[in-house]
Amino acid sequence: MIIACSDLAPGKSDRLLEVVLRNLFSNAFDAVSEQPPGERRVRVSALAEGGDRICIRIEDSGPGLTGDAVSRLFEPFNSTKSSGLGLGLAISRAIAEAHGGNLWAEVGARGVFRLRLPFEKTPAHA
Repeated sequence: MIIACSDLAPGKSDRLLEVVLRNLFSNAFDAVSEQPPGERRVRVSALAEGGDRICIRIEDSGPGLTGDAVSRLFEPFNSTKSSGLGLGLAISRAIAEAHGGNLWAEVGARGVFRLRLPFEKTPAHA
């Protein structure tokens, strides 16, 4: 199922959710920066789940995540970047949860993050 952006009701929290997406994209772009130019990839997909939730998947061609890394990623002040404060993912997860959603990372050879959020469909031709 594909949901057109026009089907999603604008919410009061659009700016906060934008912060979450910007953080995830920024992290993905940082992760691929060490890859050779022809191998830098960031893929985004979004699928409806159960008619009232959407899952946004961001995958990058960076070095991937170990189980140990995933277990600590969302802890405040834990950063894998030398210039990072370690707050971006902790804040992003808190925002997602405050909006009835969740945010998690997957162990694997590539970086994969998933953001699941509830949504309301607007009436057609409203």
